[in-house]
Formats: sequence, C-alpha cells, structure tokens
Amino acid sequence: MFVFPNFCFGQHISKSEQQADSLFKLKKYDEAIGLFNQSISNKQINYIDSLRITFKKAEIFYIVNDINKSNDCNVLLTELIHKYPQINQNAHWKSYLLYIKGKSQRLVQEHDLASELIKKAISIRLQADIKDELTADMINSLGDIHMYLNNYEKSILLFKLAIKYYKTNKLYNKIVKVLLNESYIYWLKNDLINYKQLLDVAVKIINLFPVDENYIVLTYMNLGTYYLQQSDYFSAYKYFKLLENFENDGVSKEQIKFYLAMSSFYLGDYFVANKYFEKISANNLNSRLLFEYHYYYAYLSVSKKDFGLSLYFLKKCYNSNIRNNRIKPEEIEYSIANTFYKQNQLDSALKYVNLSIKDCNASDISRYVYARCLLLKGKIHNNSESENLYDKAQQLTITETDIKHSRTGYIFAETGIARFENKNYRKALADFQQALISVDLDFNSTNVIKNPECKNVLSFVNLAKALQYKSECLSEIYFQTDSLPYLIASFETAKLLSTQIEKMLKSYPLFESKQFLLDNSQHSFVRAQYLAYLCWKKTANAKYKNENLIIAEQSRAAILTAQMQENKFSKNNVSDSSSVELNEIEQGIAYLTGQINEYSPSNKSELSQKLNKQLFELQEMKNKLLESYKGEYGNFSSYFKQSQDMSFDELINFPLSEQIVLEYSLCDSVILLNVIQKGYLNVFEIKYDSLLKQCLTDYKNYLVPSEEMLYKIATLAKVNELGKYLYNRLILPAQSLISGKQLIFVQEPKLGFIPFEAFVSKQKYLIELHAVSYIYSINVTHESNRCKNSKNKSNMLAFFPEYNSEKLDNSYPAKKYYDGLSALQHEKETRNLLQIVDCDTFMLQHATEDAFKKNASNYSIVHLSLHSILDSENYLTSKLCFTPTKDSLNDGVFNICDVVPLRLNADLVVLSGCNTGNGEIITGEGIMSFARSFILAGSRAILMSLWELDNSSAIAINTGFYKYLTEGYNKAEALRLSKLDFLNNADRLHQHPFFWSGFVLIGDSENIKVPQPTNYVKIMFYVLGIFAFIIIVSLFLKLKYDFCWRRKLKDKILGL
Repeated sequence: MFVFPNFCFGQHISKSEQQADSLFKLKKYDEAIGLFNQSISNKQINYIDSLRITFKKAEIFYIVNDINKSNDCNVLLTELIHKYPQINQNAHWKSYLLYIKGKSQRLVQEHDLASELIKKAISIRLQADIKDELTADMINSLGDIHMYLNNYEKSILLFKLAIKYYKTNKLYNKIVKVLLNESYIYWLKNDLINYKQLLDVAVKIINLFPVDENYIVLTYMNLGTYYLQQSDYFSAYKYFKLLENFENDGVSKEQIKFYLAMSSFYLGDYFVANKYFEKISANNLNSRLLFEYHYYYAYLSVSKKDFGLSLYFLKKCYNSNIRNNRIKPEEIEYSIANTFYKQNQLDSALKYVNLSIKDCNASDISRYVYARCLLLKGKIHNNSESENLYDKAQQLTITETDIKHSRTGYIFAETGIARFENKNYRKALADFQQALISVDLDFNSTNVIKNPECKNVLSFVNLAKALQYKSECLSEIYFQTDSLPYLIASFETAKLLSTQIEKMLKSYPLFESKQFLLDNSQHSFVRAQYLAYLCWKKTANAKYKNENLIIAEQSRAAILTAQMQENKFSKNNVSDSSSVELNEIEQGIAYLTGQINEYSPSNKSELSQKLNKQLFELQEMKNKLLESYKGEYGNFSSYFKQSQDMSFDELINFPLSEQIVLEYSLCDSVILLNVIQKGYLNVFEIKYDSLLKQCLTDYKNYLVPSEEMLYKIATLAKVNELGKYLYNRLILPAQSLISGKQLIFVQEPKLGFIPFEAFVSKQKYLIELHAVSYIYSINVTHESNRCKNSKNKSNMLAFFPEYNSEKLDNSYPAKKYYDGLSALQHEKETRNLLQIVDCDTFMLQHATEDAFKKNASNYSIVHLSLHSILDSENYLTSKLCFTPTKDSLNDGVFNICDVVPLRLNADLVVLSGCNTGNGEIITGEGIMSFARSFILAGSRAILMSLWELDNSSAIAINTGFYKYLTEGYNKAEALRLSKLDFLNNADRLHQHPFFWSGFVLIGDSENIKVPQPTNYVKIMFYVLGIFAFIIIVSLFLKLKYDFCWRRKLKDKILGL
C-alpha cells in the first residue's frame, strides 16, 4: 500500500488513479501501471500530482524487481525536483526521493549505497520531527539491509525503533511484519527463547487486530515449525491446523497436510497421521517435500509395525539422497538402524549405526545425530560399555544445543529409559531430572524430589516422558528402601503428569485424537491414583485419600465436560439458520465418515477416493462456517472457559442423601473402590487376583448363555452362585454403608460392564434391595445436568420402524445390514405404551432416519424401539436401524457417531429393542462408548440393553418403567420396581438374570415429568361431579330460603 503524508495527495486525484490504487492492492501491477500512465498523460495534471504518481510507479517497479524501469522513474523524479526547487526544500518529498533511490540500489545489490541513502532519508525526517508511518517504513527497510549484511545487532535496534513508531501510529499489521523479521534474526542466532517470545507477541496482535493474511500464515507456520523442532508436537499440530483455514500462495495445502501428518505422527496419533499422509497428493509436492514425505512415511510404517515397508522407503530415500543430498546421510542410516533394532535384528542395526557414526565423524554439524547413534549403539550392546556411550551422547547434545533445549531433554530422557530398563534406578532418576531441567525454561533444580511448575515448557512430549519414568524410578527406589519421601515424590510427579495430560486433552483440536490420547494415557492416571492411595495408607493423611478420588475423576472426565460445554454454546448461541446449516454439514460428515469406515484403509477404489473428496469438501465448509461464527458470536471454540473439574468437596456432595456412589478403578493387581456418600469418602482395596478374573469371565458367560443352556435350572443356580461370590468380593466391603441407599455405580471399563443388580446377597438379587443406576463419571453427570436447558418442555417422541429386507433391491447399499433383522412386536409395545404416556409416534414406513434427525432435538424423552448393530472392534461405527429408504444420505442405517451433531436436550433416551452384535455382553468400554455419544449429544440419561434381550421381557420391563415414572418415582426406582414386577410374575426359569438384568440406566436418575394421555372418562366424571355439586348446593340454598321464608311468615302471622 502507498504511504504519503496527507498534504502530498495534491489537488487532483483522477478516477483512473483511484482505480490504479485499487488494482495495486489486488497486486494487479501491470494494469495499475497502465492507469497511472493514463493519469500522467492528462494535460490538466500539476507537478505535485505528477510527482506523486511517479513515486507510486517507482514503488511498483521495486516490488516486481524491474531495475531498468525503477531507474527510469528515479531519473524522472530527479528532473522534476530540479525543475521545481520548492520540492527539494520539503522534508517529506526530499526524504522520500532518497528512500526510493535507496530501494533501487537494493535491487542491484548495492546494499552499502542503499543503506547510506535510506539513512539520510531517515535523518531528514527525524530532524523535521516526522515520526509517521513512512518514517517507520524507512527504518524497517534499513533494518532489512543490515540483517542482509549480517549486522544483526544494528538490525534489531532498527526493528525495535520501527515498532515504536508503528505502535504510535497504531499500525499493528506492520508491527507483525517487523516482528517476523526480528524473530528471524533470533532464529539465525539460535536464540529460540527470544524467537518464540516475538512470535507470541505477533499472535496476540493477530488475535486483537486486523492483520494481513500473509503475515498470519507466516506467524503460524513459524510457530508450527518451531514447536516441531522443539518436539512440542501438540502445539505444532495446533498451529498447523490453524493454517488449514487459509488460502495462501506462500504455503500450499499439501505442505500443511504434510506438517499436520508429521506433528500428529510424533504425538503418537498414528490414526490421524495416516489420514493426513493418505490425503497428500505426492505429485503436488516439490522434490524436497516428496523426499521428506517418503522419509516420514517410513517412520509411520514402523509405528504400524510394517518394518518391511519402512525399510523400503528408507532405502529409497538413502539411494535418492546419494544423488541429491537432501538429508544428511547419517540421519537416514540412523533411521535404518533404528528400524532394524525394533525388529530385534541387532547385527543389521549395528552395521547401519556404525555407518551413521562414521558419517557423523566426517561432519562438523551432526552432533545431535551422533548422540542418537551413540545412544542406539549403547542399547544394541547392552553391556558395561553402554554407560560410557550414554554419557558421551549426553555431552555431545549439550555441546550442540545447550542445556535448555528439547533435544537435550530427549537424549536425557532416552538414556534414562535405557538405564531404567537395566534397573540402574539412581542414575536413571538423575537423567530424568536433567531432562525436566532441559524442557522447562524456569526449572533448574537437581534435587530429584522437586518438580517443575510447567509454565514455560519447550516440549510436552519429552516433559511427559520424563515425568512418567521419574515417577516409576522413585517408586522402585521406595520399594527397595521403604523411604517415605520417595513414595510421596513419586505420587507428586505422577499427579503433575496427569494434570498436564488433562490440560492437553481439553485443548486438543480433534475429538478422535483426544480419545486416542486419553486411552494411551490411562496408565498415567491409574498410577497417580494408586500412589495416592499408598501414600494415604502409609501416612494416614486424608489429603492423599481425597487425591485418589480427584484423579480417578480426572481420568474419566477429561474430554467430555469440555465437549459438552462447546455443544451447549452452539445450541444456545448460534442462530437457527446457522444451526440448521451446521447441523446438516455435520450430519453429512458423520454419514461419509461411516461410509468410509466400511472400506479398509488400503482400499484405493474410485468410490473410496470420491467419498474422501466429498468428506474433505464438507470439512472445509464446516471450517468456514465456524470461522463466520467467530465474527458474529466471538470465538466459538473458546466461548466457554476450559471446563473446571469438580473440587473434592463438590465430588463428595454430589450424591443425594438417599444415594451412594461406588466408583471402581483397576490399578494393576488391585481394584480401588471409592464409596461416596453425602459428605463422606471411604476407600477399599480389593485384590484383583486370578480367581476374581476367572469368576468375572464365567459370570458373563452364564449371564448370556447359549440357548440350550438358558432354560436349565443348573444354569440359573450357577449364575446365582457366581453372583453371590462377586457380591462378596466387590460390594461386601462397603455393605455397612449402602443399607437403604440407591446405588450409583461408576464402572471400570477394563472389567467389562457388569449388571451389578444381578449380584446375590442373602438369597436376594441386589435389585430387590436397592435401586441401581450407572454413570460415566461424577464430573460428566454434573456437567450434563448443568448444561440442561431449563426451558425444555415435557414431551415424548417414539419410533417404531419396520424391517423387511425382501422388499429391498440388491443394489440398495445398506441391504446387508437389514438381512436377518427380525420384525419387532410393535403392536403390543405401542398399545401398552400409549395407554400410559402421551407421545408423538412415527410408525413403520414413517419411522425413518430423516424424521429422527429432524425431530429428536425437540423432545425431552426419546423412545426408539429398533434394532441396533454393535461393532465390537469400533463402537463408533455401531448403528441404529430405522426404516430403510432410498435416500442415500438417510438410508436408515444411522451410525452412533451421527448422534452428537443432533444436539439433543433429552432427559431420557430409551433404546428399546434388540442389539444384533455377536450375542455376547458388550464390553465395558463398548457400552460406555455407545452411551457417550448420547451424553455428548445432550441426553441426561440412557436406558439400553447390554445384550440381545428377549422381546417380550423388554416390552414388559419398558411398560412397567413408564408406569412407575408417571407415578412420580425417579428413573432408577421406576426401573427397579418394573424389574421386580417382572420377577414376581415370571416362572422359575424366566427369573434368570438374562431376561431382566440387561436393561440398565446410564446417567442421571432424578425424577422426570412424563406426559400422560388425556383420560376422557375421568374428565367426564369430573364434569358430572361438578354439576352434581352445583345442583346439590342449589337445592340446599333453595330449601334454606324456603325454610327462612316460611319462618318469617309464621312469625308475622303470630304477631298479628
């Protein structure tokens, strides 16, 4: 953009000049020059206008590097100034001419002369006390020249002065430009602390003020590559992900995908990394990126244990590198050696690591690669020589990168792991402490009991690795020495790690990746919880007992609370039209995701590629729509502050006085049972031995036996015997606390989802003694209730689809899902249901997927009487089967992951019908994954079956459940009473838990209002009663009146 003092704009700015200015902004330089020439040819133009336009032309020729035409403009400007001496006396014009000449000298690489000319121009302006935008531009340009000449200190001083003047004139866009230049100097000087600080300032400005897109892209790209180099792959991913929203010539879409693939790969999220690698079109990569693409794809293949493919790509890179020298050969040799090491081919690994060391010795700049080679060689040898190799690797890294660097942290962490595996715990502990010092800029303590505050961390990955192994080292030393400080330090370290993981999970950009990271970090939460328990047992300090509960809740609720808040924002704060548009896009994404999951990742068919292309386009549409929300509603993704976990006091006050929570956590060979009653916490330790494991397995087998075994008294006797044993092991420790209480179980997924109500105590099923419900976690249930829309009215929606696969054409894509689905007893179920509740019903051909999507979010109770298809390997691709249609987007097969975009506001969702999985009880994680989708969608509670139930028992229990809800019982008590009715009316064989215990309530158990049908007979009796009352009152009043009248008349007569 052209910069001129206000008075310099002259008296006559023609239309053609205005159009040329606009074309200049659009970077249409040739057209702009044509219009400028047209303006100059105007005979009415004065010398000031001619001077101004010539300056503009000179600026364009400088931008396009046209040296000859730039010089022509300089000659013309000099002639004008000689012709009109009054111009030469003006500080603005005189300095600007020197500035233009200086820039022209830069074009011909005469940097010293350019520096002198621009320096004179700045001096003239400062003497005249002119500190405007143009002065700042000149200072910035002089800083650029000094940076080119490697005069970094002078350059930094000039950049800081330019920023000062830009700030005075509120030119934040140009401040970002200068910050990028100044940060580049620190990058060249390897001063990464100042480099990052300047980029952080740039990000703050970008978030507050309008900034040119090119500068935004450069800032995010620089921060992404910085974090990538620092091994902070989470932060790298975050900034590369932001770049997806920009169209920019400087950074291609393929580059962004490549960097996203790299950062997600290093995060350990191979699923997402693989997706990005598959999206990359190798043909669109330049030779450097293509080489790196092959290089990192080889690494990805190692993670998938496809060592053959990894070696293929690495050797391809190696042969290509001999010709082109794109990556140091020692790096590729190291990678090949590492791949062989992972395959336990130690001879081949040693051969390539020695080759790499040889090449490192021939290079002056490969100390870090050399250090990794020595580390790997030490692992291969695994003998006394290894210790010397580890020490040398550490010294080399410090020499190369200094103490405060993520690479130093990586080497110390890896040598520590090698020593830890060899049980050299003391030395390993010192290594992990040094790794923490290296990755935390504010931490310098070598005292192994102390930990960093983690406020200024260079690499989360290396921090997490060091904290994890440091905690394990401290535990091992405690078990060897029985020294309490080591145990407490081990707990505090594990607690710090779990807190850092939780922070990362809540801010991680992809929900799939959040769950992936949580699943792979579960061990860290479990260790922290168990160590807290051990500290409590050893010290009797209640603080550690309380910490065990807090950490148990952290591990379960890290993702869902934040996700539910974001859903609440979009539901309550986005306009109806925008919400509908976003909803349709998300449904399309969910549908295509489900279709793509039907194909194997290796399937490169034309259909698969077409679906991926459609998915990418929909995701782009969603990104743009969310960006538009930012301007209208504020930042969509950060509208809510990060969800705050409940405090200990809030956790123990969660249950009502008549409730008690039993939360199970599996910690290696121990199950910790946290029993929470109003205001109190009790903790019990249960041994998870081989007998308990076997009993759990047998119990599941007898709960859902083969049809042949089901109708045998012996089977019933066996399942009750096992149920009694499990009660004694899992509930008896807390028996004195649970008397007369409603039981809320927080299941341990690794144990499998067990219907506790079928356990046996004193010859009675637990359901006969207590109402029972299940929750994902206390935090999640609390957040779900908090996000409830209080304006939600009480109404009910029911779906009863029909299944007849014979009517479906073979070309129908979803036909395979409907083959074998039996018809459900809708007639009996609907008759029973409609006698008890008032609901809007979609029957048979009207019970479509499309109708469900359009209506589900408007009801407080949703009843779905349908088949579900459970995928035991990936529960997110489990399906609900509505009436099939020919609509490809709403074909009737509804993936469970499609539920989330619906944004329900339901107090209760009932899945009545049959699941058609493999006939076995759903695993613990399976049932919670199924329920999680409805929780995320906004449902407070879900009633569903754990296995394929007998249809008649399902109808009976459902009917009773609604009956007791209408009578005012809460959901858990209503389900209990309905099950008791079933048991009381069933014969001996049908009292088997298979028929009734599979129906479970997950989520909130509070009372809800159920709409009841209008009873016209009752209304008629009420009306007749009112009429009768009116008639009786009227007769009474008439009789009273007659009596009074007669008495008056009698008195009157007697008086006469």
